Amino acid sequence: MCAQGDEEGEAKVYLYTGARADGESCEVTAGEEPKVLTQTVTLLGARQGEGEAAFTNGDSYKGSFDAGSRSGTGTYTYAAAPPAEEGEEPKPPVAQYDGKWKEGLKSGVGVMEYKGTGAKYHGSFKGGLLDGQGTMFYPNGDLYTGEWSAGKKNGQGTCAQRALERTRAVAARCCVRACG
Repeated sequence: MCAQGDEEGEAKVYLYTGARADGESCEVTAGEEPKVLTQTVTLLGARQGEGEAAFTNGDSYKGSFDAGSRSGTGTYTYAAAPPAEEGEEPKPPVAQYDGKWKEGLKSGVGVMEYKGTGAKYHGSFKGGLLDGQGTMFYPNGDLYTGEWSAGKKNGQGTCAQRALERTRAVAARCCVRACG
């Protein structure tokens, strides 16, 4: 879907396919007297309804738009950095968010998977940040479930360790490292 350039010097482009609102009409005039040409042109409207977008950095979004912004339900995939060496295989995505959006930001319930680390958050978002009730699953098997505010643990919550047979000292260190 994404029409990014493969050849040296070829430009990467943003690509959107999907519904749009009606665009404005305007008159475009070119030329000089006595040869003047005026034509009415309808501009593209804002992204509206269901659509897909592929960005120049390799990220992509599939879902709902309202007034040109991600809004409603959708999936945003965060691309890995491009390969360092020519001929090197592209790396898999580093993260993916599947959930609710409002005015272009994560807002409402969603799931954020950090594919590079194996961590996963399931819960509430506000203004693009973890905010409200949610659970973070850490790659080592630990988890934190509780309150979040502005992207950080805040308020009541519980940290659970993967292995119950750990000693208290090890478990305490684990909780501080993974959940603290």
